[in-house]
Amino acid sequence: MIPRAKAYKKRKGHLSCTPILFPIGKDGEAAARLLSLFLPTVSAEVAAAPHITLLCEEQKQGAYRLNVTEGGATLAYGDYEGLRNAVATLASLYTDEGFSCAEITDAPDFSYRSAMLDLARGYVELPVLYEHLVRMAFLKYNTVHLHLMDNESYVMESAVVPNPAGHRQYTQDDLRKVCDFCRLLSLNVVPEIEFPSHAANLLLAIPALRCDIIDREAAMKTSTGEQVLSKFLENGNGVSIWALCIGSDKTYEIFRKIIAEIVSVFPGEYIHVGGDEIAYPTLGAVPHWNNCRACRARMEKEGITSTLALYHDGFLRLHAIVSSFGKRMIKWNEGEEMLSPPPLPRDIVFEYWRPHNNAEAEKQMLREAGFSVINAHYYYTYADLNHYMSAEKMNGWSPAAEGEEIMGAETCAWELGNPEYAFYAYRLPFSMGLFADRVWNRDSVPYDEGYRTALLEALIGKRGLGDAAMAPLPAILPPIPFGRQDGSVPPSVGYVPAALDALADIDEKTVFGGLFLNAYRTYLASLIP
Repeated sequence: MIPRAKAYKKRKGHLSCTPILFPIGKDGEAAARLLSLFLPTVSAEVAAAPHITLLCEEQKQGAYRLNVTEGGATLAYGDYEGLRNAVATLASLYTDEGFSCAEITDAPDFSYRSAMLDLARGYVELPVLYEHLVRMAFLKYNTVHLHLMDNESYVMESAVVPNPAGHRQYTQDDLRKVCDFCRLLSLNVVPEIEFPSHAANLLLAIPALRCDIIDREAAMKTSTGEQVLSKFLENGNGVSIWALCIGSDKTYEIFRKIIAEIVSVFPGEYIHVGGDEIAYPTLGAVPHWNNCRACRARMEKEGITSTLALYHDGFLRLHAIVSSFGKRMIKWNEGEEMLSPPPLPRDIVFEYWRPHNNAEAEKQMLREAGFSVINAHYYYTYADLNHYMSAEKMNGWSPAAEGEEIMGAETCAWELGNPEYAFYAYRLPFSMGLFADRVWNRDSVPYDEGYRTALLEALIGKRGLGDAAMAPLPAILPPIPFGRQDGSVPPSVGYVPAALDALADIDEKTVFGGLFLNAYRTYLASLIP
């Protein structure tokens, strides 16, 4: 199964019954709904005389025990996440003969197992989003990070932030329903907004957030260059609107309203506030804080002597707003702030994505300073470019060394809704599947043919596909086409007809991965000359 269980003893026989009956009660009803999502063709109900015994006992977060015999099954867990994990494992034991008899004891090595889905750079249709969420739950993730705001758009309809470009957006009710569905799936939802960079759309929508430039000629000199993108220019005059003004009180008045709206939709513990790339010089995208009346006034008033210190001052003010709503802040690390422990409250969670000098030393510095850390080092966790995540890297990588205490890790699907990144339709599930094992187990296993077949079965939601469906294929992580670093099609595609035959008889309505199944079939067919 994917991810691998800590202890797995297989027995002879199967539990065969239709419908499969869970005990009456809140947990039984939730377990039946979960099993129906993971196994759409299996009828699951609650009854006074159930086949499944649910046992709530003291266990660590997400841990469970599962014992399946021909006469019934026992699922033991300490919390709802553990129940969800036990049901996911029960579903993974299903074959045409019933549920394989087995005894399993399992627990995650990391408490934060997440995938970031970028919704801001292209609208992701809700059925696609929902399929990803079901797959994440089946793979035992416990967090989904929704990137809602970036230069391109703010994808939540808002009474605070206008939509000047007319981008497609989710209604607040859409997103509340997503949160309700995630609650059933035991997925914590982390919404992300942007502060203070990646703000082109925000600054076009709310001009009051722009810096009050003192010397426009000087600002233009720092904002121009061969790679300047027009979307970062204010009225075409060469002044970057990449970063918002962090000196003005008005900025925090507006962000309090934005966060209040976020809190009204997303009930979870965390709010992600961005914080990375305060400058992107190759795009002519730089902050003008040294050339802004409000920022200079703030620096003089508070005795602030550098833009990095002003950046941290801004986060102290934003932290106060987030905390006032009873929420905990997550931020990306910014390069320069890795030179010494950031002067910020220790309840802030750092999502570590890019080293300034030495990644391991900088993560250790954050931990020793008292910050919680999520590992999202782009070289291993980003799924959008050739030189990022790969099967080879995943084979030898763990989010943390033995004994190293971090919250966990997150894989990131940037540009998920961008049509130019259409490969995500068939490759993101593979990335999520392989990463799921990395955040469940510290140790690594060879990514061999048997593992690939098990992975494909987990991603589609159907067992017994056989080696022909997947095992002949080489590495499958995006965005490299199968087996070729240079992007070309493998010279021999003789395995493709067999793979297509193995997948041909599956009705996409009978599996939770129907959209992925069709995208994968389409990709395989495209390899045939």
